[in-house]
Amino acid sequence: MATTTTTTNKPLNPRAQDLSPKGYNRAALFSGKALDFDGVNDLVTGSSAALPSSDYTIAAWFNVDTLKASGLVIWGDETASERRGMVLWDGGVGNWRLFSSTFASNIPSTTTIQAGRWYFGVVTLTAAGAATIYINGKQDGTGTNTLAAYTGTQYKIGDSGSSEFTDGKIAGVRVFNQVLTAAQVADLYLNPEKITPDGVATSALKLWLPMMEGAGASAYDGSGNGNDGTINGATWTAGVGSPVAQTALVSWNKGVNILKYSRAQFTAGSVENWNEGGGNPLTPLSVTGIDGQTNAAATYLNDQNSDADFAYYRAAPVVSGTQYKVTGWLKLGTATNAVVVLNNSVDWNTITGGNFVATAAAGYDQWKEFSITFTAPASTTINIHVGYHLETGVAAQTLGSFYMDAFSLRRVSDGDAYIKTNATAQTSAVLVPEGLTAGASIFGTDIITPRNAFALNLDGASWAQVGDNASLDFGSGEFSFEAWANFGLNDNQQTIFQKGDAGIGSARGINLFRTTANLVRVIITADSEVTIIGPSVTISTWNHVVITKDASNVKMYINGVYNSQVGSPAGTINVDTPLRIGTFNNAQYISGAIANPRIYNRALTAAEVLRNYNADKAKFGL
Repeated sequence: MATTTTTTNKPLNPRAQDLSPKGYNRAALFSGKALDFDGVNDLVTGSSAALPSSDYTIAAWFNVDTLKASGLVIWGDETASERRGMVLWDGGVGNWRLFSSTFASNIPSTTTIQAGRWYFGVVTLTAAGAATIYINGKQDGTGTNTLAAYTGTQYKIGDSGSSEFTDGKIAGVRVFNQVLTAAQVADLYLNPEKITPDGVATSALKLWLPMMEGAGASAYDGSGNGNDGTINGATWTAGVGSPVAQTALVSWNKGVNILKYSRAQFTAGSVENWNEGGGNPLTPLSVTGIDGQTNAAATYLNDQNSDADFAYYRAAPVVSGTQYKVTGWLKLGTATNAVVVLNNSVDWNTITGGNFVATAAAGYDQWKEFSITFTAPASTTINIHVGYHLETGVAAQTLGSFYMDAFSLRRVSDGDAYIKTNATAQTSAVLVPEGLTAGASIFGTDIITPRNAFALNLDGASWAQVGDNASLDFGSGEFSFEAWANFGLNDNQQTIFQKGDAGIGSARGINLFRTTANLVRVIITADSEVTIIGPSVTISTWNHVVITKDASNVKMYINGVYNSQVGSPAGTINVDTPLRIGTFNNAQYISGAIANPRIYNRALTAAEVLRNYNADKAKFGL
């Protein structure tokens, strides 16, 4: 197992103990996206319930096209002369500057803001009204704001609250409920991949809109407070240090988990919690879960044909008529099989289609994920039973020992990203690093940050994967796969991406890897199979690898440069398998690291590939 760790809180160690959803929502680096506001009526709105009236810090990137009175980030009620925020204003004298604003007073920066340039603006305000303005990581103004009474239930991005709209781009909005120091502000500016600076707890982050979605009508709040923003008119565009405008980036980085506990936390009789079943409760044993963390899974030891020994989750909330999916990971010990049953909390009848039996023959002698898709009955809650239990229409099971981990309940419309929970359900969609989540996505590895870039630290026996979902079904259409890879010294085939079993008989799929001869190779199999064997790559050095497919050709680019192409295969490539990163069928692992794994639903152009390479190469020492 890899042991390299990060000593900062820039991306998390996925095994770290974190009792809130925030630990699993952090994007690893600035994504190169932004929202573009038209200066007429575009804005983003959301709830300000978690935002403070004083002792706060506002931080955001902005680039205005037109110098005009503009609200960048505000909350409160301007019509009642009550607000807090960061605005652009000329003070009535034509000198456009950044202001700390409470409506009752405005404290300016020293620097004059120019159109067409990116700035990292920060405003801090104490309970005594002491305001400090920072531009690009440096203190740029101080003063004392008058603190008017504060009310209001809404925040606005791109408007002052009185129809003073921003004409330009805004990205990476953060609000903390504490005053950051000058050193902490500089830390954020110099390390834009950090979410919170050194010395600041994630609980202090009350709003974080990374604006990395690239598409859709929502700017998701990654702080864990669920204050997502609704986009009114603003459009997605390229942002700071931007790669290509990534509106086509496949959206496998959002998810929910309606369960309060994704791992077994047993309290007999409690509601919305895992319980031990049947009146003869058993004590779970300490075992290793799917991500290598001990005490992660529940174990049941009983060989009797009885309904007394099972785990159940009481009162999971659902909405009648809505489609849901239950997923989890099971591993059989001495048990022949283990059953998962969903029933109606009202009459305890089994939900139609709501059962699953795990057997060794089906591969559950090792950790393996299952899923059950169902339509919620006429009930506001359901129960989830795991183990042996007598239910109508479910055959009796002989239970021995089994293990369970990483359970999730989500609406089918929420997608397939797994979100880990511990005591708090995550019922609104949250962001996770580049689609990868601790728990069910990252196996036997940690996250490192070479030169401020997110990377999976892979030791030749670890990998990551993303559950199969519709966004990864490309059919016969276009796509692009992109990643930075640092190949180690071993002689094994080292896989970057795998979707399906391309290269094995006639199985469909995509397989991008480094061969044993140290050549980059891609195999794509549809009705026919095509292969590109690319150039030799330097060991223990970062390489930028891109594969694109359009209607005519599959092309390979290495380090921003076109290398070779072959005609596109006929037919479709859809396969119902996970997307694996760093392994081929849990073998042929990379010994090294992978960073910025991205998938697009269109073919990038040569200019876009080069732009992506140039945007990121300094992070990888090139």
